Amino acid sequence: LAATVFETVLEAVMVTDSRQRIIAVNPAFTRITGYGVEEAVGADFSLLASGYHSDEFFQMVQQSLASQGHWEGEVRNRRKTGEIFVAWLSINQVCDNAGNVVQLVTGFSDITEYCAEAERISHLAHHDLLTGLPNRALLLDRLRQGLRQAHRDRRQLAVIFFDLDKFKPVNDQLGHTVGD
Repeated sequence: LAATVFETVLEAVMVTDSRQRIIAVNPAFTRITGYGVEEAVGADFSLLASGYHSDEFFQMVQQSLASQGHWEGEVRNRRKTGEIFVAWLSINQVCDNAGNVVQLVTGFSDITEYCAEAERISHLAHHDLLTGLPNRALLLDRLRQGLRQAHRDRRQLAVIFFDLDKFKPVNDQLGHTVGD
């Protein structure tokens, strides 16, 4: 049953030894990363490293593993082709009876398209469709952030407002489409 689950689950699964050498991967791993079993097994966990994450990030992951036995979060990995992809990744330690880590089981899903769509929706919500310039919603968001930061840092904040002469009547009389 466990072998059937390992072979058929849609999420990539990678099992490493305590030194983070890959000892097993499933077909979803190959589909997502492009690395075959023979290429992955024996390679270091860093096979998928993208160079995106800092040393501090990896230290935080190691601290979480040491204190909780698992870690979960969003990472940037690299496919065999060199393409960067976004993954939701979880790492779980497997310990022996003495409490020593003997394996790490890592599972991940490719969420690149989901992240790109969320970014596109956010851009549409905060930018003018015609000009691509930031809109009122983004201005208010950044103004709130600026005010909070100024308050926190005990500093002043200045806002400059430009009014284009006779622009409002164009929008009011002829509509926003003409104004745009």
